[in-house]
Amino acid sequence: MVHYPKSEFCGYALIQEMYAYWSLNEFGKLLIVGRAALRHSPNNINVLTTLADAIADNLPASGSKRKVLLAEAEDDATEACRQLNMLKRPFDVPRLQFGTDKQQTRATIAATLGLIALDRGSIPRAITEYKVAISLSPKPRGVDYYRLGGAYLLNGQVERALEMLKKAASLGPHLITALAQEQILKVQKVQTAGPPTER
Repeated sequence: MVHYPKSEFCGYALIQEMYAYWSLNEFGKLLIVGRAALRHSPNNINVLTTLADAIADNLPASGSKRKVLLAEAEDDATEACRQLNMLKRPFDVPRLQFGTDKQQTRATIAATLGLIALDRGSIPRAITEYKVAISLSPKPRGVDYYRLGGAYLLNGQVERALEMLKKAASLGPHLITALAQEQILKVQKVQTAGPPTER
């Protein structure tokens, strides 16, 4: 890439490097390489989706940078959705596979937008996006059910929250199962205790 910065393979190499950093959980390097990949391929849906998801999942706890990154994640996710809507099926890709892949990508984008909405405190928007993610994904993720359950709790919809948390616990992986079960126990404990009595 250093010797041939304009090569058509440069963008491909950067994308593969981005995925490598994703698997290693190296967010800082993923962000740098992902942005470089976008300069080579600005309409690449997979790069846009990966960047949006990675940013939304690795936000600093507070500070001005958090706001900037949230805006970047939303811009990337929105652009990914726009590009996906314009995407035409290549002739060598079967219709069923194209439809399934497109649906899964839209589900991933919706889950990212749901996480961004949660971070901003936009609970109704988060619920809407996570419902889209779960309904569209051929293989819904436990983490999406877990976050939807949390959004329902924040919205005061306890029974719906429990339903989603139980689904999250059944889907896993192990960490999500543990977190969902812990949250279920907390909710059930509050339900058993009932409202506080006046003195």
